[in-house]
Amino acid sequence: MHIISFMGDFFVCIFIDVNNDKKNQIKNLTHEKIRKP
Repeated sequence: MHIISFMGDFFVCIFIDVNNDKKNQIKNLTHEKIRKP
């Protein structure tokens, strides 16, 4: 049971990291669009 919960936490951390990367990419794209009208 401990191994399963550990793997679950591990995948959740990866999922959150991926989402943060996507959000940062979207922020960078919007900033670039604002800079270059």
